[in-house]
Amino acid sequence: MQKVNPFLQSALQEVPRLLGNIDRNPLSKTYGAADRAYWLYRTNTINSARYQEAIFTLALLYTRPFEGNVWHRHRELGEWIRAMARFTITLQQSDGSFDEWYPHEGSFVCTAFVTAALAESVRAVPELFSDIPIEAVLRKSATWLMAHNEKEVCNQLAGAITALELVAQITKEKAFAEAAQNKFEQLRMLQSTEGWWPEYGGPDIGYLTLTIEYLSRYWELTKDVRAREALDRAIVFVSYFLTPDGTAGGECFARNTEYVIPSGFARMASVNDDAHRVAAYCEQILNEGAGITPRVLDDRYTCYMLSNWLHAGLLYTPRTCAAPQPITMFFSHAGVFVEHNEKRMIVCNVKKGGSFRIYHDVRRVVDAGMAIRQGQKILSAQVLGSTGEYTGEKLIICGNFVHMKTRTMTPLVYVVLFVFQFTVGRIPMVQRFLKQTLRRVLIRMRGASRTVYMRTISLLPTSVVIEDEVAVTEGEVLIGERGVFALVPSTRYELVSQPHILTAKESRVEEKGTIRITRTFNT
Repeated sequence: MQKVNPFLQSALQEVPRLLGNIDRNPLSKTYGAADRAYWLYRTNTINSARYQEAIFTLALLYTRPFEGNVWHRHRELGEWIRAMARFTITLQQSDGSFDEWYPHEGSFVCTAFVTAALAESVRAVPELFSDIPIEAVLRKSATWLMAHNEKEVCNQLAGAITALELVAQITKEKAFAEAAQNKFEQLRMLQSTEGWWPEYGGPDIGYLTLTIEYLSRYWELTKDVRAREALDRAIVFVSYFLTPDGTAGGECFARNTEYVIPSGFARMASVNDDAHRVAAYCEQILNEGAGITPRVLDDRYTCYMLSNWLHAGLLYTPRTCAAPQPITMFFSHAGVFVEHNEKRMIVCNVKKGGSFRIYHDVRRVVDAGMAIRQGQKILSAQVLGSTGEYTGEKLIICGNFVHMKTRTMTPLVYVVLFVFQFTVGRIPMVQRFLKQTLRRVLIRMRGASRTVYMRTISLLPTSVVIEDEVAVTEGEVLIGERGVFALVPSTRYELVSQPHILTAKESRVEEKGTIRITRTFNT
């Protein structure tokens, strides 16, 4: 029997919440559905297929004995796994795809991740699926993945690679393995020489750890040397950005995520010292009750991601590892600067409005970039698109503010969307057009204003001085805010334990339509 470690303990604590998302009534028409808002609240018109990824968490609980796991070979759990599989089959579209957000979406990420979760479950407990036509479902979704691609959001491409390889090993069909290899070659070519893969134009640490998780599974399945080399580069990049508060990334990166998915690092820990350091960091924040852990995930992402902490616990073995050395680095392709030593840690993205984080002792400051409030209008620098440089002593950033809007779903938009999707929205070309439109409106958020800004960050031995200059004649200039607008679902969680705030000495000068703000943080 394997003893409980922090990863397993944190996952076990959330199992009741996970099970509460699943319809476990065998007399129900939605028996096995995992989207509680669909089958119980009746507020969703579709069951988002991604909730069904929870089947992999249940399969791990069912098959792996460890201390505290009362679900090992539990009869009812086996029936719920079977029910989830049967219900998932009903969600597959005729073309082989699955939908996440709206009907006839043809979601690449949903199809890739659900296929991977189903395939892993079949591999774990094939006897539970003996009378369920799950292999036909996997063939159909894998065939759809072969014909579609995703190069803008690389974690999704990594998921498709693993899904295709898993289906290839289950079905023994070489075509799926060849497709996985082809997509891996695309992913390999998309990797920056700095080690990261793009997420809407720049690196994002949380999603990069998800890419590492899927690619490490592909490497485990194939032992492809090129996958190992790509993983090594990505892992060392992540290792530079582990912060004292248990987060990594945040507003300084493309999609604002702050979590670290541990399972890929636990899988690679025996062959990569940097992976072991990241896994040990994840273990430490669980022990300290810090960071973004399963405890603070919402129900949706508990269904998606709980298996990652459970799998990390089953894979990870603690061992002695050398401490990381102090670093000062500027990644020019990413536009990201990092300094980390025994006194302080600084992270800044010169391509994202000069957004930065500073850590000193147990205190921190988070600045997502400048903003201006003009009545009901909001202008923000918190998007990729600024330009900047690192001189060795300073970071200099300039750019244009972008118009921001907070959008919510209205009844009219809801009705129009559904009528559209059940008519012309079924057409593949229209599916792709709608997806790109939604990404542009909700995530990329272009639309630069004429209002310009300049931010200079002076890196002094015992302090950091931030000088902001904004050419504006009206409105309120806001600094030091964490506010973000891009609709990225796996963001805006709250830390388990809040750090203290690092305060600054501040001065403001207004003259001739220009506002200059200077802040000094002693470090």
